Amino acid sequence: MAAFLLSCHNNNGNTSDNIPSSKSDSVNNHAAEAYFDSAKNEEDTTAVIHYTKAIALNPNYAEAYFWRGKEEEINNYHRKALSDFNKALALNCTDTDFYLLRGESKAALADDSGAAADFSKYIDRNPKDPVGYGLRAISRVNLKEFSGAIDDYTKDILLPGENDVIAGDYFERGKLKDSLQQYQAALLDYNKAIQIDRDSGGYKDEEADVYLSRGQLKTELKDYRGAVSDFTTAIDLTMSDYLKQKEIKLFGKKLAGDYLKRGQLQLFLGQQRQACADLNKAAALGDAIAAGLIKTTPCQPEASN
Repeated sequence: MAAFLLSCHNNNGNTSDNIPSSKSDSVNNHAAEAYFDSAKNEEDTTAVIHYTKAIALNPNYAEAYFWRGKEEEINNYHRKALSDFNKALALNCTDTDFYLLRGESKAALADDSGAAADFSKYIDRNPKDPVGYGLRAISRVNLKEFSGAIDDYTKDILLPGENDVIAGDYFERGKLKDSLQQYQAALLDYNKAIQIDRDSGGYKDEEADVYLSRGQLKTELKDYRGAVSDFTTAIDLTMSDYLKQKEIKLFGKKLAGDYLKRGQLQLFLGQQRQACADLNKAAALGDAIAAGLIKTTPCQPEASN
């Protein structure tokens, strides 16, 4: 969830069409402002309660709707957040950051078309902010608009940003090109993602995934030695993270997939001993495909000892 400040045109609902008509209305508006100010110093449920009280006193308090929606979105109440964002918009709360945040709510509710439309509105108003392009790219991928997604990742890459985000953009663009059989272009993107991760220092969450994807691509390109090397690096990185965090549920399935890919390739290359070792490790981690391969390959006798 992006952390942006919002500046609505009608700060507390007192537009020219909504001037307090009585002393009671004025008192309510001041009380609503007090609850709003209090909510800004709170988090989660307490903040939502205070924003709700502000809205009850002043039903046209646009910023209160927005900030309540933001708290709801942070806490994964996406439908409630979207309702509040829509209400804020109806009250002329049209700061450009608004479209980014409402787009995120729509994306969380699988409304990728609506999310892409909101991200486009944000981009129109903020063409030099890479965030909008990256988010729209994800929506476009879900909509199978791969060419548009590649264009968005390219724009995201070209604009200034954090290294881990740019590396992720290269990786995601590479996967799209890979799926479109643009193999050499995909390979260049995978290489660039790995290079950025190396240059920035340390292991990044997606680095093992990049090596796995590049290994699969090298298999397609018949660079089998390079593929085995990449699968091995993916295994080492995933294992390292597992040993640090001791989360077998988190990394077990991923590690099993890495062993499976390397085992399948080694089996294809006739490296039976290495292949059987990898398939047995994958099966021990719960991989059903590896377990099935063991039963139908020369690994079977080894597995029964």
